[in-house]
Amino acid sequence: MTQAATAGAMPTDTPRINEISLERPWEWVLKGWADLREAPRFSLAYGAVFVIVSVLMTLGLLAENLFFIVPALAAAFFLIAPLLGIGLYQISANLEADRPVEFCQALQAWRQNEVQLAAMALILVFVLLVWMLAAILIFALFYDNPVPNWANFLPTLFLSGENNTFVAAGVIGGGLIAAFTFCISVVTVPML
Repeated sequence: MTQAATAGAMPTDTPRINEISLERPWEWVLKGWADLREAPRFSLAYGAVFVIVSVLMTLGLLAENLFFIVPALAAAFFLIAPLLGIGLYQISANLEADRPVEFCQALQAWRQNEVQLAAMALILVFVLLVWMLAAILIFALFYDNPVPNWANFLPTLFLSGENNTFVAAGVIGGGLIAAFTFCISVVTVPML
């Protein structure tokens, strides 16, 4: 195959990553508020689904006396948040293009790039499982006191000063997993 034919078969332009100033996140927040004002029913319903699922998961863990998993699960939410936001991205895209906003926008967004988004979802869910296993392992290895009750869980664990090794191991382990997740998803998910 000639070089010209090979060049025609594969795109040579790689995506360019824009440099972002510190003022840009404030612009994004304002645009998010504008989207919420334009499509409150859809945006709030989308967010309510995640609130309801989170409350049910938390109540289930509390009922099984596994409340020590709740802080790790809450932190792990941020690992998969880019994928969970796909429906909101689609609502914003429709508003920007003056297209009607409908329920099930997330499904519409997933259909545009099913295979790649599904692969990214599997990777992020795998990272989420590693995060949860690491949190449980760190808890088992570095916390040797009796598990405190829910009322004094956070003060005993994080504020008493008796568990500095546990806190350090948790922050370092979680930080490494979070950094890895950020590196693989910060550009990938929005592009997909």
